[in-house]
Amino acid sequence: MNRGSVYADLGDKQKAIQDFKKAAQFYAEQGDTAREQKILVGLKQLQQA
Repeated sequence: MNRGSVYADLGDKQKAIQDFKKAAQFYAEQGDTAREQKILVGLKQLQQA
């Protein structure tokens, strides 16, 4: 569970998208490509919903 998912569950899609983008950027800066990719998949699913 992450904050972006909570925003999505509460129906605040815009905040969820912003949070997923911040998380992806954070993981990219840390060199954690596995988590970055996981977040990007979640972001894509959210944007398509």
